[in-house]
Amino acid sequence: LKKEHEGNWTCRLDLGDAYDDVVGNVEILMARAPQQPQLHVQEQNQLREGFDLNAECSFRDGRPSAKVRWFLSDEEIMNPDISVTEQNGVEFVTSRIHRVLRADDNLKSLICRVEHPAFDNEFTNTSQQLQVNFRPQALDRNELHIGGLTIGSPADIGVTIRSNPRPMLEWEVDGIKMKEGTQNQRFVVKSAEQLEDGRYLAQLTVIQLTLEDTLKTYNLRASNEAGSQ
Repeated sequence: LKKEHEGNWTCRLDLGDAYDDVVGNVEILMARAPQQPQLHVQEQNQLREGFDLNAECSFRDGRPSAKVRWFLSDEEIMNPDISVTEQNGVEFVTSRIHRVLRADDNLKSLICRVEHPAFDNEFTNTSQQLQVNFRPQALDRNELHIGGLTIGSPADIGVTIRSNPRPMLEWEVDGIKMKEGTQNQRFVVKSAEQLEDGRYLAQLTVIQLTLEDTLKTYNLRASNEAGSQ
């Protein structure tokens, strides 16, 4: 098939007599891949846990009609809204989704997939990574590390937390508050160390551990523009 084959085709059968020929007609339409879809996320710089995610994906000029599917990384978003209009024989398709954001959605890819037989792999993707703001969150106790508990030696307390944006840290020991990046005669408070997947390590070092230090309560407060914990 070539582009020039598209159009009306006629088959004419000459019966070899004086009567009219027998004629058959068929219209040949070529499959046509739609243009690359355009993805738009509303207020993409202000996404926040508990707030709404509103996004739309639009494309034009597909024949036959293409199928639209949405994914958030590996999770498919079901039942999107779809509207179709036609102008001068050109089809315009817009698909919209609505979803309440979770902290787990941070750094995931929002994907609009358009499926059509004219694409090389029968589909094409347009994607955008989400940046979702949420208050710092403590992880389970497996993310709590206490090392070097030897009297007279340095000891470290490390807590892994999730946060977006970056958290500001403040430790409190026996009513004494210490901000990150500070040090006194007893303690060193490190700034939040970025790990991966939106995680940070908060670490307090006891310079020279005493027996009394093992009986104290250590509180960590992590804050960002979305809240604190």
